[in-house]
This record gives sequence, structure tokens and C-alpha cells, in this order.
Amino acid sequence: MNDLRSTLHYRACVERRRQFSLSGYPSFADVGLEGEWTTPYHISGCSGFGPVLLSYNYLDAPSAIAYRDELLKHGFIATMPFNRVLNMALLRLKRSRRDLYLTHTFHLLPQTRSQTIPTTAIDASFEAVARYEIGSRHVVALGKAAARVCRRHGLPHTPVTHLSARGVGFEKKAEWLAEAIRVAEQRTT
Repeated sequence: MNDLRSTLHYRACVERRRQFSLSGYPSFADVGLEGEWTTPYHISGCSGFGPVLLSYNYLDAPSAIAYRDELLKHGFIATMPFNRVLNMALLRLKRSRRDLYLTHTFHLLPQTRSQTIPTTAIDASFEAVARYEIGSRHVVALGKAAARVCRRHGLPHTPVTHLSARGVGFEKKAEWLAEAIRVAEQRTT
């Protein structure tokens, strides 16, 4: 495993994320989460090898503020369904977050939880930041929105149900994610 955070390429991606802004959407700096990363998830892992997990967005601004201390320590909220399912999948694969590269289609924070972000805003953010992060690696698209971005931008990807999706148990979603990561690893190497 290779941590990308010290590379010139990654630092350029961080700068691209810092420069990207859209009216009405707070940045990580606006909520006290600025750091040397493209997403706080990279506090716990930023692998330069293997597939990229692509989610819709990081968090909403009020949650980022409310959980700021935990986010600055770990990069994620451990009790969220998304992270519980991700941890279960990693356990199945006998891996850790250090073995992952997780990023987002949208690198700003919506004002409310589950807020719909316009396609034009998602595409602008994706082209400004995530496209450079992903490079030529295979993507595991976490949910329909991430899969649509991959299709619109011609990226090879393995779609999987969003980790927070309702109606499917955590174990089943973890099983699907683990299998998607295995498939993506084969396509990345």
C-alpha cells in the first residue's frame, strides 16, 4: 500500500479542491475541516494502489460542524450506516481503510442532509477534483448518483448499492461491496 498524501500529484489535487467553490455550498474550511487532504476520509487512508471508491458527497454542513472533533481525528463518523457497512466489507476482505482510496463526486458540503445536488454542480466538482484523483484506476461507484457520474464521464466502474441505502441489511450491502472491490482490484491491476 502506498499513501498518496506526500506526492506532488496529491498536493495538486488538494489545491484543486481548495480552489473549487460554488455559491450556496460550504467548503471544508468553512466548517473547520480544512486540512492536507481532498476529503477528511484520507486521515484514515489514502492508498495509491487499487480501485477508488466513489461516493456522492462527504457530509452535510451541519453534521460536519456537529461531529468536527471526531472527523478531525478519524476522518469519518464511525456510527453512520455508510461507515459501518464499509468497515464490515473491509473485515470480509481482511483489509483496513489504509488500503482504500475513497473520494466523492462533489467536494463541497450541502446545507442539509440528503440534499439533492444539481447535476451541473456535481459535474463541475468532479471535473475540478475527483477526475484528477482517480486517474486511470477502476472505480467502485457507491450508489446510483456515483454510477451516473462514471457513465457521464466515461469511467470504467463497478456499481454497488449505496452503503446508506435503506431496505437492504448491512451484511448484504457489505457482501456486495466486498465483491465489487474484488472485481475492481482485478480490473485495476
